[in-house]
Amino acid sequence: MIIKNFFPWWARIISKIFLARLPISYDFWRKINLFRHGQMDNSEYAFEVFLNHINPDNIKDKTILEIGPGDSLSSGIIASCYGASSILVNPGDFLLDPVENHTNIKNYLEKKGLLIDSMPKDLEELCNNHQIKYFTNGLESLKKIPENSIDIVFSNAVLEHIYKDEFIDIFKELKRILKDDGYMSHQVDFKDHLGGSLNNLRFSEKIWESYLFKNSGFYTNRIRHQRMLDIFIETGFIITDINLSKWDKLPINVNKLSNQFRNCSHEDLLVSGFKIKLVPNEE
Repeated sequence: MIIKNFFPWWARIISKIFLARLPISYDFWRKINLFRHGQMDNSEYAFEVFLNHINPDNIKDKTILEIGPGDSLSSGIIASCYGASSILVNPGDFLLDPVENHTNIKNYLEKKGLLIDSMPKDLEELCNNHQIKYFTNGLESLKKIPENSIDIVFSNAVLEHIYKDEFIDIFKELKRILKDDGYMSHQVDFKDHLGGSLNNLRFSEKIWESYLFKNSGFYTNRIRHQRMLDIFIETGFIITDINLSKWDKLPINVNKLSNQFRNCSHEDLLVSGFKIKLVPNEE
């Protein structure tokens, strides 16, 4: 928390590069709010995220894919309450105590009038009870999902963290597995995750895409708003709805950016995030 709240952006990078290489468990870092993989272990937050992307009244007997569930299986448990099955895909095994997670989300959902009868003893029983498949190998996991088998895909503040060299391939796989009448909903955050600015754009491609920077807990792929929209279209999707968030003015002097970003349009750089809905283009 000290690093997050008081250190300048450059000190956060140095600190995370060092701390990420210490032989300390992820559970410890999570407890001090460092290197966390989202907040989906917070039941109220998880429920709000789910409703932000999905209308629960229309998902009975459907299959939902979440990209980047982070620490928990909350979205899969929520989906099962409405009669849907889920596939949750992480780029690694970040899951914490699944039984504790189940207890917390169960208590929260029961207050919402959604009853869960079972109390699983382990991860396998939890997944079986709630029709959840949990995969932890990112792109390779997506390749194992059958073609035309998913009704809904969603992610929340995840797409910006996908490795740049995997981004297009991941969307090609999503196009392959999404049903013709399915849809995707994504919330994307273009801020630098170092304090909410654009300090990640200061670095050259060689430095930012190096192993050191990609594996120290602050990586974002730096794909800008317009280029990301182009990728969606190039990989076979139609944009049906988009809501942009913008800064009133750029949070950083353009002259401080790496050369490759100085040529971006002012309007493109002003976009700090968006929520988007996509459907397959079957033409």
